[in-house]
Amino acid sequence: MMIIFFILALGSLAAWSGFYVFNSFSKNKPSELRFEIFVPDAMVVGESVEYRVRLTNTAAAAMSDVNLRLNYPEGFIWKSATLTPESAAHNIWNLGTIAAGEGKEIAVQGIILGESGGVKTIFGEATYHLPNFRSELESTTSAGSKLEDSLFKLEWSGPGVSAPGESVKYDLKYEHLGTGILPASVLTVVFSPNFKVTESSPPQMIGSGYQWSLPELFSKATGLISITGVWSNEAVGEETLVARLETKSDTGAWLKISSGSTIIKVSNGAIILSLKINDSTVPAAVNLGDSLAYTLEYENISESTIEEATIRVRYDSELIDWEKVIIEDNGKIIDGHNIIWQSESTPALVKVLPKSRGALRWTLPLVKSLPSGAPVLDIVGTPVFSYQKLDGQIAERSFEGTSLSVPVNGEISLEVEVRYFDDASRPVGSGPLPPRAHVTTTYRMIWRIKGSQHGLKDVSVRAELPAGVSVERNSGTTETGAWNISNDGLPEWQIDNLAPSLEPTASFIIALKPEDDDVGKVLALSTRTTLSAVDSVTGGNVQAVGNVVTTNLETDSIARGQGVVEK
Repeated sequence: MMIIFFILALGSLAAWSGFYVFNSFSKNKPSELRFEIFVPDAMVVGESVEYRVRLTNTAAAAMSDVNLRLNYPEGFIWKSATLTPESAAHNIWNLGTIAAGEGKEIAVQGIILGESGGVKTIFGEATYHLPNFRSELESTTSAGSKLEDSLFKLEWSGPGVSAPGESVKYDLKYEHLGTGILPASVLTVVFSPNFKVTESSPPQMIGSGYQWSLPELFSKATGLISITGVWSNEAVGEETLVARLETKSDTGAWLKISSGSTIIKVSNGAIILSLKINDSTVPAAVNLGDSLAYTLEYENISESTIEEATIRVRYDSELIDWEKVIIEDNGKIIDGHNIIWQSESTPALVKVLPKSRGALRWTLPLVKSLPSGAPVLDIVGTPVFSYQKLDGQIAERSFEGTSLSVPVNGEISLEVEVRYFDDASRPVGSGPLPPRAHVTTTYRMIWRIKGSQHGLKDVSVRAELPAGVSVERNSGTTETGAWNISNDGLPEWQIDNLAPSLEPTASFIIALKPEDDDVGKVLALSTRTTLSAVDSVTGGNVQAVGNVVTTNLETDSIARGQGVVEK
């Protein structure tokens, strides 16, 4: 009887031991389902795109209950797939069983819409079961493509120079030069408040402002909208007409297909002023620390000679590093925030002949960090042209040109930290400390995004690791976005949208195995960590570079200084 009881006890213990072992892996077990998404390096707004999804069973046994879920990027419009999805959102597949060593592949076709210049990322999650594992296992991946400008063109034509009170006609031609079929869309025209529309052909949609409904557009489709109106007396300098083509997504959000604009010079006097930044009258957003190359073009459109001219450009911003401003043509800074050129020191302003033009240039560097208490504002410059004489007669007069504004991206930084012990003095690493040759030491690496005054979109963080340093799979944790390891073994962190002032973190385990040549050295644990994103307020591209971290663990109060490799 005693022997039988002992055997039963051993059997019970073995059963419980087996239950514990097989269930301790669950979703933390290294995935034996190789999950790959193949995407093009770049996609064109409004054109067809194909995502190829491949699942390969690398385990020794068949996988059952295989389920696939794809999270498409914002702006993706699903068209078809080689295997019919099982959800209204066209993003879920129940794939059943995949035999050992075999795989399944799905190709998904659609078109992509949205603002060009950013990265569109598709995320995927696959779940499955293996024999002897009661818990569900999973594998995740993601892939991104750069979004390039649409092949749908919006082009304005009409008089480039006009006068207040004059009736003018502008034509807006649209043409689809791509190969895809664009969905039904709305064409919207945004006019200056100084322009009053008197007629349009064809008429705009009733009660919609200046909008026109367009049906599905096939390749080579073209059309023309004519708009007639009058500039008011308040219209002086450069005025802008803007057109944009958009379609509505299933969620009700407007998705951009294309846009086009034109600059009109409006003047009722002798001078036309045109201000440019980096050779553009519609400058892109800039970052703190950038330099702005300004050009002011002036033109005497009268039949008279202007004499003893002065040109002034005024600013009101705390973001300009005035000590480093470079001014050509003998200009100078006055009153702390004005740049001035006078005829006494600038020969071109002594006499400005009829129908002649000239240009002045200067460079404004921006401060590298936001001054304390200063909000991030646009850099606004306003030109003023004044003169003392006209055709030799005293005729004091002044012309104020249109202000030009350049948006400034919010300040952003990326902190990189490596720890062996956490703030509670608990080990988060393993192995010898200091590290030893031919022995593996692990550390926890932490990425932290800080200082975002504006919201961010399409956030991507990626690190380059030195030889001898690797990332442990399935070790990443983050409460914001998705962390994964790229096909080349490097850590990546993707966030679709990040609200202002949030400071999210991602952390993961890295392993270091020094060689004999490393003995007596402090080793780098990451060489370059970069962040790229799109500023939600300005639409500009922002970048940040994280600090280099080494085995000296500067932020670890317990392990600090224990970074020299030993034998």
